[in-house]
Amino acid sequence: MTHIRIYKELRKAIAGCLAVMLLPLLTACEHKDLCYDHSHTTQLEVVFDWTEAPDADPATMSLYLYPEDGSEPMRYEFTDRTGGTITVPMGMYDAICVNSDKETHRLQNKERTETFEVTTGNTRSLRGALATRSETAPLARGAEEERSVMEPEALWSDHSERLDIHPETGVQKIVLTPKSRVNTCTVEIRNVENLRHVSALSASVTGMAGGWLAGIDCLTDEKVTIRSRYAPTRIRRR
Repeated sequence: MTHIRIYKELRKAIAGCLAVMLLPLLTACEHKDLCYDHSHTTQLEVVFDWTEAPDADPATMSLYLYPEDGSEPMRYEFTDRTGGTITVPMGMYDAICVNSDKETHRLQNKERTETFEVTTGNTRSLRGALATRSETAPLARGAEEERSVMEPEALWSDHSERLDIHPETGVQKIVLTPKSRVNTCTVEIRNVENLRHVSALSASVTGMAGGWLAGIDCLTDEKVTIRSRYAPTRIRRR
């Protein structure tokens, strides 16, 4: 019985020591209420103003928002050319918009606004009826090292900086004004004989800009060769 009583007393002593050791930890634990009183996102109205390109008819538009802290950009897609309403985390942003409905367009270096580039895909063919390889086609002197790319389709873009998106102190609506970034050139080739059985013609233009930097409204320094194909309806036979 004496051993049992000693064991019980020892167990009580150990329990008391543990309680004393845990007390500072329990009293030092700071209680923080969870933030339920307001939302960290807001509704943002996005408007695409087409006064600079009234004939533009993109099927879709993409908006890229770049947080001020340098974190990953957020992309929003619009099927209405005039824009729409999106839910955005509150904060300071830079913005870029481009049409996203063209198969030949390629977007690259999207990590930052100043490097956001719209270009076209490489091509190894003149896209004619015989699919002539571009390596065998004649090039202008000095253009032998240029990339051969597909002809760009219509491109519209705009950008804006330091948008304070906040329901209390900032904007709840942004307006972007896309402009045409691709020029259309008319090429006329005269006095070509024996076109009676020609179904299509292919051509190349060297020394063209390789892409458009949509975040700073500037052409890239790279020079490329653009390959184009002319359909039979555009060939005038004599």
